[in-house]
Amino acid sequence: MKKLAILIFLLVFFPLAIIEVQATDDIWEEGEVISGDLGKYQYDNQYKITLDEDARLTFTLKDFPDNDKNRGGKDYIIKVIGLHYEGLAYISTSQNDGDPAKTVQSVNLKKGSYDVNITKFNYDSEVEYSVSYQTSPIIGTDIEPNNNNQTAMLLKMDDTVSGELNGIGINQDHDMYKIEVTKFGKMKFQLKRTEGTNSPDYLLLSAKGKDGKQHRFYLTSYNGTPNEFEHLFEPGTYYIKIFLGNSEQAISYYTLNTSFTELVEEDWEPDVLKNNKTYNGFWYSVVESDLFSFTLAKDAKVIFFGETLNGLGALSLLRPINVELISNSSKFRVEKELVEGRYYVNFRASGENKDEYKGYTLKMQIQSFKDVPTNHPYYEQIEALTQLGVNKGYPDGSFHPKEAIQRQHVFAFIDRLDGIEFPKIREMKSFTDVNTSQLFYPEIKKFYEAGIINGYGTYMGPNLNVTRGELAKILVNTFKLEMNGNGISFKDVKSSDIFYNDIQILASNRITVGSNGNYMPNDPVTREQFSAFLHRIVNKK
Repeated sequence: MKKLAILIFLLVFFPLAIIEVQATDDIWEEGEVISGDLGKYQYDNQYKITLDEDARLTFTLKDFPDNDKNRGGKDYIIKVIGLHYEGLAYISTSQNDGDPAKTVQSVNLKKGSYDVNITKFNYDSEVEYSVSYQTSPIIGTDIEPNNNNQTAMLLKMDDTVSGELNGIGINQDHDMYKIEVTKFGKMKFQLKRTEGTNSPDYLLLSAKGKDGKQHRFYLTSYNGTPNEFEHLFEPGTYYIKIFLGNSEQAISYYTLNTSFTELVEEDWEPDVLKNNKTYNGFWYSVVESDLFSFTLAKDAKVIFFGETLNGLGALSLLRPINVELISNSSKFRVEKELVEGRYYVNFRASGENKDEYKGYTLKMQIQSFKDVPTNHPYYEQIEALTQLGVNKGYPDGSFHPKEAIQRQHVFAFIDRLDGIEFPKIREMKSFTDVNTSQLFYPEIKKFYEAGIINGYGTYMGPNLNVTRGELAKILVNTFKLEMNGNGISFKDVKSSDIFYNDIQILASNRITVGSNGNYMPNDPVTREQFSAFLHRIVNKK
């Protein structure tokens, strides 16, 4: 019984499937008029066109506005098909083109063979058709096929291209462009629909971001009004798609302008926020946001500064706590006391529900010590070393920046840096003022065994203040610094002085520039000055 039912199904429905498409291998010659009918159960007829060279094909479709078989003036469609049955152009009869007798429309095609389908809007209707085509030289920069990554047209970083979209319904025709970006920067796109259908043109930029995800940005052009947006690009290959909105009159002409500005990458939308650095960025819609992270080496007050160039912004901490700092603001300064750990910050567009380009700036300042505010002359150096775990400060939350630094503290601070090696060249000896129970004994032992320090006979002087001359020797020996160009002739440092060579090495590496032509080798080094010395070396390396 089941087999009989299947047989009846095949006999009844299969013949219908066969007559739905009337395909032919006949070559449609230039100037030849193709006429025919599409019956009620016949969806389309197929023809072939072969081009020996790139050409512009202009199709002339006869309109049948008064024919009872045809409905509403939009009767039949020409569909130009490329490889893998990919639709390249969709041309329909139209009563809105000012000519009730015919519809004329063109498309640029690369040399090759194409299938051309003549089909109808309504499957259950009956229509007549009459079509011919002529070839002429290419006009513009848009040549089909250009509908995928393999056939995309090359777009330069600073370029203007013009094209035309032929499509019936939603997103039938589209143009693909490929752009090779060789440096980090910001590219501005301007899309303008110059003439044709009243439906909008859309530009879709699909770019892979730093997070590995595909990011899509839309640009819409209505009524010939140019629209523009900007996007950050890392070096790489990108593809841009331009397509037509929902349109029954399938023609639209557009121009696309691009302009590229090279930027310093670390100044724009980083993954990790650095202290006291201003970053730039932008959004394209009210649902877009940028995610950043930062790490606190110790409990601190964190200050956020932000400004949106047009529109409003909202700033939130996401992890390990979830709190909104600012909801709707064009400019803000907000403080938050935070414990040590890793944090994630979300900065997003807010305010009115309108998608458009919104630029912004964002800056974060960390204040780890109550006596080193953000306007302190050595704030940046002290705070940078704090975030590296070097500067610990005192239990009351202070740093004592003006206090002279002791020898043992110098050893401890330097030892906290990652990657510092202390190759052992000798055994530790006994010093009158050093014993194994002292807080910084391991650091003192490490510096002595590496030959960086010698002490003063039987004394090490761990609690003594470090002079600027002694610090020069410690830094040169620890970081294995060498002469790097010319030094500086300081008025108070003679070539016969014990620390002369060390001071000159520091100066040649721009670790020190002195003050008013003097180095002051016998002056004690303050904790803030030591932070400046060490910070310069860390940044140099």
